[in-house]
Amino acid sequence: MNYLFFLGRVRDISLAELDVVLRRFHATQPPEEVIPGIVRADVDASADELMSILGGTIKIAEVLEISASTITADLQERVVEVLAGFGTQGEKLVFSLAELGRGSSDHIGADEVKDALREKLQANIRYIESPQEGLGAAQLTHHKIHEIYVIQQGEVTLIAKIMAAQDIDAWGKRDFGKPYRDPKKGMLPPKLARMMVNLAVQDSDPAKMTIFDPFCGSGTVLMEALLMGCAVIGSDIDKDAVHGTGANLAWFSKAFNTAPADALGVQDATNIMLADIKKQVDCIVTEPFLGRPNPTLAQLPNVMKGLEKMYLGVFKSFRSLLKPGGRISVVIPAFAVGESVKTLNSLIDRLETLGYTREKGPFTYTRPQTTVQRQIFVYRVKG
Repeated sequence: MNYLFFLGRVRDISLAELDVVLRRFHATQPPEEVIPGIVRADVDASADELMSILGGTIKIAEVLEISASTITADLQERVVEVLAGFGTQGEKLVFSLAELGRGSSDHIGADEVKDALREKLQANIRYIESPQEGLGAAQLTHHKIHEIYVIQQGEVTLIAKIMAAQDIDAWGKRDFGKPYRDPKKGMLPPKLARMMVNLAVQDSDPAKMTIFDPFCGSGTVLMEALLMGCAVIGSDIDKDAVHGTGANLAWFSKAFNTAPADALGVQDATNIMLADIKKQVDCIVTEPFLGRPNPTLAQLPNVMKGLEKMYLGVFKSFRSLLKPGGRISVVIPAFAVGESVKTLNSLIDRLETLGYTREKGPFTYTRPQTTVQRQIFVYRVKG
């Protein structure tokens, strides 16, 4: 299938995640940019299956026609034929239409498409006007709308139909519906947790992988890994977090029909021994402590020094917990100070000497007006 993938807000990590997931399905070519934020790729998998795996892709469209024409009348005719193929005689059809990359070309007439469909299908036809970039995932999730994209790519025009969109209700339920939440613990977004798990698993079979999160917090990483079919182990130095994660996983197992976690325990991540988790794991996916939320400029040197010491300790501890060639997908903080960003570069430089090779990152995930930024890295154990 030839698909268009509509990437999320943080495009670089969304694209990196998509690339590894496509390779999991034996795609032979990396995604190709069509226009900023939309990439194209061939893969032998359904759009629904891919959407159920990806955290950083908002919508997936199947390319149904590739036209050598850029003439509006020709494209309008093709849009009518494509939509008619999804309609049924006498039954209502709701559609939306977005055009991207066509510059100053005349736009396809939605009213003309509507009239042609009404005549062809002898049915009630409704057109939903959309923003220039198209409809949001929420609208597509809650309503049966056939959304068509007409996108100019070089000398050809792609006509594509949205086949899958993020289930925002399910994502929201996992984020806000779980019984234990602690706003003071960083609140890793589920979509970012999913992307981090995918970046750690890469092209391996998730069902054969064990994921360990030694800073499990409220269990977000563990839940996203369980949904992918991974076995999981979690721990945290905070006994309240371990108890809360246990409550969340019990709720999650019933709400999403998943297997339970292998083990949960109260552990200091800098002193975890292999005996504590019983077996080596394939991947560690985690967001450690990121420091105080809004340190002042005067406080920052001591904050960064303390974080570097902690991170060095956990990376030394992780070395014996991972199988040979195992990966770590980890958040390392950076700090926005005025126009500059201060990073833990000395820590990052030292990880090579501890037996780690950086494979991906940094990908910066942040929100406006925040001092502490998340930088996501993927490391592989040497040997």
